[in-house]
Amino acid sequence: MAKDENKLLFYCDVYEGYDNNVNLDSSRKGGQFSELDMELAYRRAFTKNVNGIIDYYLGTVTYHEQTDASFYDNNVSAAAALDLFDKRAALSFNNAFEYNYYPHEDASTYASYSPQLLFRHNISKTIYHRLGYDFEIRRYPERKAEDGSRAKKAAARQDIRNGLAYELAGLGIKDIFLKIKNRYYVNDSNDQYMDYYDYWAVRLDISTVVPLFRDRLFALIGAGYQRTDYKTRHLVSDTGRRQKDNLYNISSSLLFDITKRLSASLNYSYRQNESNEPSEEYSGSIYSAGFHYAF
Repeated sequence: MAKDENKLLFYCDVYEGYDNNVNLDSSRKGGQFSELDMELAYRRAFTKNVNGIIDYYLGTVTYHEQTDASFYDNNVSAAAALDLFDKRAALSFNNAFEYNYYPHEDASTYASYSPQLLFRHNISKTIYHRLGYDFEIRRYPERKAEDGSRAKKAAARQDIRNGLAYELAGLGIKDIFLKIKNRYYVNDSNDQYMDYYDYWAVRLDISTVVPLFRDRLFALIGAGYQRTDYKTRHLVSDTGRRQKDNLYNISSSLLFDITKRLSASLNYSYRQNESNEPSEEYSGSIYSAGFHYAF
C-alpha cells in the first residue's frame, strides 16, 4: 500500500422490516423493526508493507412491539497488517472492543474484548483464502453468575470463546462472486447452572453475488448450517442425554445501484433450529427493504 492510498471509508445502511418470530421460540410473536448499520474506518499506510486500520461500527435494531429484543451494538477496533511475498499474502492482528446494549433487558447487555489473528493468501488476482483465530472475553455486568443450584455468585457472568475460521472466496465465471466460510468455536461460561452456556459449535456458510443487469442489479444468495453440542445441558425428558441443535438458514437479496454511492435492496431470510429438546425448536422469517450509502 502506498502512502497516497490512505483512505477514509464510510457506509450506512437503513432498513424497515418485519420479523415473524422475534424471540426465536414456539410463541412465534412477530413484530416490525427498524435497523441502522453504520461504519467509519480510516486506513493508513505507515510503510510500503505495513498499514493500519481504525474502525468504528454502530448497529441498532428497534422492534416497535417486542421491545425486549431491541439493542444497540457499538464496536471499536484497531488492526495492523503486514504485506508478505510482494503482497501475495498478508498477516494481520486486530483488537476489537464491543458494547452490546439492550435497553429493555439489562441481563442481556454485555461488553467484550476480542483479539484476532488472520493470515490471508492470494491464490490468484481474483481468488484468495484466509485462516483466522480469535479469542473473546464477554462479560455481562447486569447478570450475576449462578452455581449448580442456581444460587447467585458475587461475580458477573463471563463467557470465554475460542474460534477458528477458514474462508475461500473469489470471482468466477461472468464475475460471479462466491465465498465459502467454515468456523469452529468453543464457548465456556462461569455460569455453572447446568453449564447452560458451555458448548462447541461448527458452522458452514456459503454466499454468492450474481450480476443480473448492466452492473446495476445484483442478486445476493446465502445459506448456512450450524451444529451445536452442549457439554452438559441435559434434556428435560431424559437427563442422561445432552442437547444437540442443528440450525439452518438461507438469505436472499436484490440490490439495485441507484447511483455510484447509493443503492436499494429487498431482502428475505429464513432460519430453522432443529433440536432433540422440543422446547428449543423454532423457525422464522425476516422481510425487509433498505437503502445503502457508501464512500
